[in-house]
Amino acid sequence: MNFLIIVCILGLASASFDYSGRPTLAQLKAFYGTEEGIYVLRRSFKFDKESGSASKCIWNKKLSISESAMKLQEAYGDGVTVYNYNVNIELEEGGGRDVAPTMRATPGTRRGTMTAGNWQSGTMSTDHAGPRVYTFEFYDSLERCAVVTFNDGIRRCELHFWESRKHLTKPRKTKGTPLTLSAFHNCEREYKNLCPDATSYTVYDEECESWFKPKLNNMQWPSD
Repeated sequence: MNFLIIVCILGLASASFDYSGRPTLAQLKAFYGTEEGIYVLRRSFKFDKESGSASKCIWNKKLSISESAMKLQEAYGDGVTVYNYNVNIELEEGGGRDVAPTMRATPGTRRGTMTAGNWQSGTMSTDHAGPRVYTFEFYDSLERCAVVTFNDGIRRCELHFWESRKHLTKPRKTKGTPLTLSAFHNCEREYKNLCPDATSYTVYDEECESWFKPKLNNMQWPSD
């Protein structure tokens, strides 16, 4: 009888936490190698220099990808300004069993475009953060979402998703799953496991389609 109880408990635990191990470099490339844009849904931090609230509508899209490198376009909104730049990334497979792959990201020249009504102004800046190493912690190939972290003394988490899955960004409860902040159930669970006590800042909302996306489509991109 005791043995049966233990088996049942283990079975329930397995069913509620379907962990398949850390993703591989091939899965990282499958996620970022899409031809569509990728947004950040939420993250566990904001930077001191950000005005008012955290930056919003953080977006990236692949320019090129090879065996050991990747180049992305990246953009985000801050107030009435949209910033955009290119990011060069060195890729590395995880160094051991169940060790996630990493991305060493170096941003290039940043362009800022400010708009107010019909008025628009643009700036260019080479003042940017140095390289940062991100870890590709989790990937859900069905929902097309991923959890990425970096460590600056504290583990910081981000939840990324393919733009075509934007309909899953709202809270949803389905049979057999708990209510989560979005319908990316597995990614939300892993995000919470990795950054359990951190404040969560929502980065993606309806304005990313109505305000940010039209401006993004008309962006001029730095050449680096």
